[in-house]
Amino acid sequence: MTENKGSSQPKKNGNNGGKSNSKKNRNVKRTIIKIIGFMIIAFFVVLLLGILLFAYYAWKAPAFTEAKLQDPIPAKIYDKNGELVKTLDNGQRHEHVNLKDVPKSMKDAVLATEDNRFYEHGALDYKRLFGAIGKNLTGGFGSEGASTLTQQVVKDAFFITT
Repeated sequence: MTENKGSSQPKKNGNNGGKSNSKKNRNVKRTIIKIIGFMIIAFFVVLLLGILLFAYYAWKAPAFTEAKLQDPIPAKIYDKNGELVKTLDNGQRHEHVNLKDVPKSMKDAVLATEDNRFYEHGALDYKRLFGAIGKNLTGGFGSEGASTLTQQVVKDAFFITT
């Protein structure tokens, strides 16, 4: 029977660094998990703030009515024979025209100027919106607009613009 009496030192097997490596790996994993956890929490906080901001603006928005979408049409005064005597228009000459009565060349001119992809997207043009966000970030706020014709109609009908 051979015993190692007097040898109080543990055997060295060349794997002594294994413990510290596994500790380092655990610390790295914990750090990565903490970072990912923080990013997830931050995402949900920003999402919640966005939802709350949207809810606030929706709550403060003016009430939607069909009448607000109509441009003010001037009052016309006729005599007893049906002859037009006076038009009361406050300097604005609006007259309702059905969309089918607007010439195609006029529609094409408006779309070419304002939104040439009008029939390709819905009320919101995401390509133009994100392009405008990028342009505003690089060129300063307000350097690019992204509103569609639909958004412009809503803005002009419901919000005070100067």
